Amino acid sequence: MVLFFGDLNVVRSVNERKGARERGTQSSEIRGFSFIERNFLVELPIVGNKYTLYKSNGLAKSRLNIVLVYEEWLQKWPMCKQYV
Repeated sequence: MVLFFGDLNVVRSVNERKGARERGTQSSEIRGFSFIERNFLVELPIVGNKYTLYKSNGLAKSRLNIVLVYEEWLQKWPMCKQYV
């Protein structure tokens, strides 16, 4: 069983970033995540906050940290979640 955890430093979609100085999510950033589908990885269900990074002024927030597993992981540990 394999678990991948990381701070991606980019968002996977425009829905993962909010803030006063939002910059458009580059299509090249999103294409960079094709490894997730190619390797049949799924993100663990999230409990808690939607975003993992908050700027000190509270206006900007992003979802940069994710936990990816193989489907078999969830079959073995179906109650496994990531807490934000």
